[in-house]
Amino acid sequence: MMRALFKLSSLILLLAISVTAQETNEQKKLREIAVKEAMRTLSSGRVVAMNATEHPMFEYVVSKIEFILNKEAAIEEWKGIDPPEEEEERFSSRRRLQADDSCRKPARALKSRKTCRQFKNKAYLGKLIKVVKSISSPDKCCAACGRRRDCAAWTLKPKSTGKIRGCYLRRAGYKRSITKKGYWSGYIGDARQPSSPPPSGNDAYEAPPLPSTGNDAYEAPPLPSTGDVPSWIDDFWTASPPPPPPPNDIYEFGPTDSPNLPSGTQKYKEILDLTWMFYEAQRSGQEPSWNRIDWRGTSHTTDKVPGGWHDAGDTLKLSFPLASSLVFIGQGLIEFPKSYSGSTKTHALRNYRIAVQYLYDCLDKNAGTFVGQIGDPKIDHNYWGRPEEQRIPRPAYIYKKDSMPAADLYGAASAALAAASIVFKKEGETRFASDLLDASKTLYSWGDGRPGRYSNYYKDQTKIYRSGDSDDSMAAAAGWLFRATEDYDWLRKAESYWDYSAADVYPCWDSLWAPHAVHMVSLADKGIGIPGITEYRRYLDNKFYRAWLKADGYQSIIKTPKGMHYPKWNVWANLQFSTTSASLALITAKYTKDTAKRSSLINFARSQVDYAIGGNGIRSYVIGYGYNYPKSPHHAPASCPDLPAPCGKAAFRSPDPNPQILYGAMVAGPGGVRKDPNNPDETYWDKRDDYVTNEVAVDYNAGLSAALAGLRELL
Repeated sequence: MMRALFKLSSLILLLAISVTAQETNEQKKLREIAVKEAMRTLSSGRVVAMNATEHPMFEYVVSKIEFILNKEAAIEEWKGIDPPEEEEERFSSRRRLQADDSCRKPARALKSRKTCRQFKNKAYLGKLIKVVKSISSPDKCCAACGRRRDCAAWTLKPKSTGKIRGCYLRRAGYKRSITKKGYWSGYIGDARQPSSPPPSGNDAYEAPPLPSTGNDAYEAPPLPSTGDVPSWIDDFWTASPPPPPPPNDIYEFGPTDSPNLPSGTQKYKEILDLTWMFYEAQRSGQEPSWNRIDWRGTSHTTDKVPGGWHDAGDTLKLSFPLASSLVFIGQGLIEFPKSYSGSTKTHALRNYRIAVQYLYDCLDKNAGTFVGQIGDPKIDHNYWGRPEEQRIPRPAYIYKKDSMPAADLYGAASAALAAASIVFKKEGETRFASDLLDASKTLYSWGDGRPGRYSNYYKDQTKIYRSGDSDDSMAAAAGWLFRATEDYDWLRKAESYWDYSAADVYPCWDSLWAPHAVHMVSLADKGIGIPGITEYRRYLDNKFYRAWLKADGYQSIIKTPKGMHYPKWNVWANLQFSTTSASLALITAKYTKDTAKRSSLINFARSQVDYAIGGNGIRSYVIGYGYNYPKSPHHAPASCPDLPAPCGKAAFRSPDPNPQILYGAMVAGPGGVRKDPNNPDETYWDKRDDYVTNEVAVDYNAGLSAALAGLRELL
């Protein structure tokens, strides 16, 4: 036992040393947690307990878990914090609340007895922000208020009152109080009103200007072996060095074409066409007659549900990230139809249908089940070769509606299918569209009122795509069901799931908050009455676009010297975040009547897409296009030589470029300041074993496709 603990301690120390000295203490702690979680995950099944560190997937799993933990930490850190005021105003003595007795606003928490004066038998009145029922002490209540920029006063209702108990946080600007025996209260002397408070009632909301620039889990199928390593395991992995940490330089973007790129908009059409070739290369199942990827054929026809798209450089089929990706892709198809014509439209709809059909087929209404995943990462990630030749176990992970609440999965799939029903109805495929809409409603009903995360089940298998919330998925689903049915009840459903405080600004496979808000505001800008439109606009203006366009650190969004906007805490797929945010900006730009806002949004979106396709002065990150594009992405099939040559670990370890060109795939891109604080743009390596910056994935490309279509249509 002591030897095992020493080994774990030594491993954590080595991983910590490999990260630069500027890694924050919080990030170090999260990495230690990720190491321990990876140990537990990889110690089950075939690997003997403390030998998990020797597993070829170990560093990969650590990095994936660390990404999720950092994202969750960032969301929690920025909850309730409004953007900094451009010019700080001093409170006059009349506007202060008894300055001598005020609480100080802390960075993290308050030691109330030393820095926060409290008042017994008093209750403050004013607009309520939040009730924290779990808090029962004045110290903790004051600290909770101090962590929020918009909180000016707090009141603690003790157990003896007999009413709703807990800590009541209230907004700035309210100074009324009453005497209430047994209550505790206090206030924050330096709190400000939110820079753009929401109006009450039905008053019009005036946006600030944009910057100028459950139950028991269903048991998973057992792994095929619990002893020796099975014969199909190919131990080929080489661990990539873990990341580094942070400063921030400024790069202004403008309306002109970026260097190293041809002028005009034709380039966006060319790359849009290429992105659909990437999705085609990800196809699983029977080879269609129209297949354009000559190094891909028929594969995995015996899966529980054949078809669909492989997730990334592997052969996993993951319904949760796929569903979110299809929401972004479908949104692009619907909002920018002028970019899809001729062969572009033909190839797009053919490939889109393969993924949509798969998601639809995962649903078994009669059995009340949904296939959430096919393939075990611990098995799949130890195979390197052609999908057509893969002969390894591919278990299906099935979710039961009655015993496995998973509103995140059901909601995301519902949103994707509802959007797809709109696409195919417009194409005249009314029967298919009707089937998709019916399936969408069914999945929504499974999640409605039953919150839950799909990753609460099959934890070892879903850990690399662990979910953070389910309300965003359900809100997005209701929004798209309204769009498909024109039934206003769905808008009220969507509003019931919206939570301004919880809504983060990191659009990706695990967050549909931003695309939902953009969807609702775009409908409002077309003249449709949207319940809760004030809060949707406030989120976009005060949080999402304020963070992404300014990129000054608010909500942790910063920018590299050459112009990539991204979350400061992240190293995985920063280009996914920037291009997906760009796609959403273009949808808002299409419908807004504010010409200055439209220009600012388009310029931002163009700057991010241009960075990704080569306008950064270093390289293009889209394979097959532009200067110095990636030649050795982390993608197993593309690394295989032409048949009849074999493909395995020799292909993985080869120093030569991939024999097959994975046209249209966007790699993850620079790791940012956590990889190198001095040169964040120079933190990408075109190495096959670098799965952090050089892997490709369906969700990486989803926002890019929509952004390219938007630029093609709006410019």
